[in-house]
Amino acid sequence: MPPLLEIHHLHKRFGDTLALEGVSLTVNAGEIHAVLGENGAGKTTLMNILYGLVAADAGEIKLAGKPFRPASPAAAIQAGIGMIHQHFMLVPTFTVMENFLLGNSRFSVRGPRRQQAQNEVLALCKRLGIDMEPSPQLSFWKNLVKSHRRPPGAKRFPRKGKTNDEPRQSPKPGFALYSKIADLSVGQRQRVEIVKILLRQCRLLILDEPTAVLAPQEVEELFALLRRLRREGYAMIFISHKIHEVLAVSDRLTVLRSGRVSGRFNTAEASLELIAAAITPQASAPAAAPAAGRPGRVVLRAQALAAFGNAGQLSLDDLSFELHAGEILGVAGVDGNGQAELAEVLLGVRPLARGLLELEGETLAGKTSRARFAAGLAHIPADRHELALFPTLSVAQNAAAFAYRESSSHKWGWLRLARLREYSESIVRDFDVRVANLALPVTTLSGGNQQKLVVGRELARRPKVLIAVNPTRGVDLSATAKIHQEILAAKAQGAAILLISTELSEVYALADRIAVLFKGRFAGIFPPEISPEQIGALMLGESSK
Repeated sequence: MPPLLEIHHLHKRFGDTLALEGVSLTVNAGEIHAVLGENGAGKTTLMNILYGLVAADAGEIKLAGKPFRPASPAAAIQAGIGMIHQHFMLVPTFTVMENFLLGNSRFSVRGPRRQQAQNEVLALCKRLGIDMEPSPQLSFWKNLVKSHRRPPGAKRFPRKGKTNDEPRQSPKPGFALYSKIADLSVGQRQRVEIVKILLRQCRLLILDEPTAVLAPQEVEELFALLRRLRREGYAMIFISHKIHEVLAVSDRLTVLRSGRVSGRFNTAEASLELIAAAITPQASAPAAAPAAGRPGRVVLRAQALAAFGNAGQLSLDDLSFELHAGEILGVAGVDGNGQAELAEVLLGVRPLARGLLELEGETLAGKTSRARFAAGLAHIPADRHELALFPTLSVAQNAAAFAYRESSSHKWGWLRLARLREYSESIVRDFDVRVANLALPVTTLSGGNQQKLVVGRELARRPKVLIAVNPTRGVDLSATAKIHQEILAAKAQGAAILLISTELSEVYALADRIAVLFKGRFAGIFPPEISPEQIGALMLGESSK
């Protein structure tokens, strides 16, 4: 039987950049084919071509033996190719069923065909082992009123340690067709995305970093679903940078480097070292977790912190911890459980509703973000584009963005440009930021080099406290290794580091203690010997036992 998808000698150029050069691969029905590579290796370009977002300059694609060149995502879906994006394409205020119907021309919104759609959904979910339950349908307005109604006797502003909502229970494995997307766990939303694609009769699924925001238990549930789909004859392209996961779930894998295929492996015969070497010659397997040293003095103390989220809900509640010099406290948790609010409270960009926050024994209450940075705080944000970089400025200007106010950077009211240039050059050199000219716009750097620039700029200030939020999100293996190395070096120099990460492997690789954040509260603070299964259970609100 010929492959379901054949790609032969694909080329794509963006200006002077050759994104793909002679890329070839095949995907069979009933196969999970992984595609790995560093940032800028060509993975995204290849998938965008398959999904009709961009056109190839040269080369041939065949789908089920016929020439295939989609002009749009709609054309790709019509041909049987669906993509499950890393950031789900769902409407949070709609129900599960409404998201299934949205954009699906085979079904009607109301009438007999809606019942037909519901029956088809339930039959598909049953076949795939997804526990989907029908429930009484509510109108849009009833849903809206119900979701915003305050419980009888509930106060608008709860007392300390109290909330209007009962503590969130751990997500049940099943959920209802008429549940709102906003009420589902991340893993449940992902299953909705997969079913939505299957309802459009796609036979080839592209999964873009599908485990990026999942807890360990949810990863296992996803892999079980993918294996069922494989048995049903579906073909899947699994895009990931997590080699361990690729080895666990894929049948074959292709490695891209600088727009070319640098390795092809049958997963059963591949090793982590071989794959890492194909991704980049300098790559190595992830290092083991460092041994915990003796903690130093308390640098940052937080007691009973509480803060409201953007929607007025209590996003942090009774949160307490101490951060010591020469220590990394890792904060694990599924995205959306208060990580962003915790970082913002520490940085002074979100007000405290109550609680005490001290830096070296002095209160931070009433201090601006600038004052906190001057006192010794540094921040690696989760989104470098929105919160860390100035896209219209050069690499040198971004590197020196916080050095302009230092006394050594100006004299008699004039900036010492030579001093600032030397400062920028030292960051680029010391943190291995690869750029041809520091005068180039920072947007010309790859994602990994942009992130190394941000990390270098923050650590060059020798901070007392570093708040690192997903410091390696979206960067490749070699950049991740460099960033981890620099964070550990800062710890060795006495910095107190709060590592907030949704990557459990990153927390284990760096942290001396691990805190689990769930619904704005710490479920506990543990030594690094705690098992990933226990951490995963706590991340989902379950007991660790």
